[in-house]
Amino acid sequence: MFFVTEFPTLSETFILNQMTGAIDLGHDVTILALKRGDTIHMHADVTLYSLLNKVVYVDLPDDKRKRVCQSIVCGIKAPIRTAKLLNRKKYGAIINSLQPVLVAQKVPKQDFDIVIAHYGNVGLVASILQDQDILRGKLLTFFHGYDVTRTIQQKGATFYTFLFLSDTVLLPISDFWAERLVHLGAKKRKKCMSIIWELTRTHFRCNH
Repeated sequence: MFFVTEFPTLSETFILNQMTGAIDLGHDVTILALKRGDTIHMHADVTLYSLLNKVVYVDLPDDKRKRVCQSIVCGIKAPIRTAKLLNRKKYGAIINSLQPVLVAQKVPKQDFDIVIAHYGNVGLVASILQDQDILRGKLLTFFHGYDVTRTIQQKGATFYTFLFLSDTVLLPISDFWAERLVHLGAKKRKKCMSIIWELTRTHFRCNH
């Protein structure tokens, strides 16, 4: 499963290439997206591979009041699960966004071999859902840059603490961002790998 912020997004061809490459290799692909992207201006591969038929949308509202209202409904339907997902002491500031609660109701009820999360904040939500046994599968979290710069400036240096403590494999796209993650508290040997992924139509290659 691919867990992303928005889909489709014309500029994020690196994510699209992973999806189509996985399909070319014979894998079933499910996409979980927080928000709907631009379906008017999109890459041809989105149509060619029928990717819109593989997307589960959370439809996360931008308006905080709407998020609160939706979370109240979640609390009524699943009070115990909702209460556990709102544990700010355990999971940190991400709880203020109510994302774990709202995403939990849309996660497909199946086991996945691999969950690939793009951007650290998405990986953090995924790790929380895994902790509550809502999302199952080996979690890989890609860090691309702003998620260890602007996100940290806005949310604080401890924002990814729970993610770093989880079994997630952290995949920064450069040595520079790898060192940044270590500086923020990631364990260098077990949690942090500096790699460049290249997914083409015929193979998946990992360059260390």
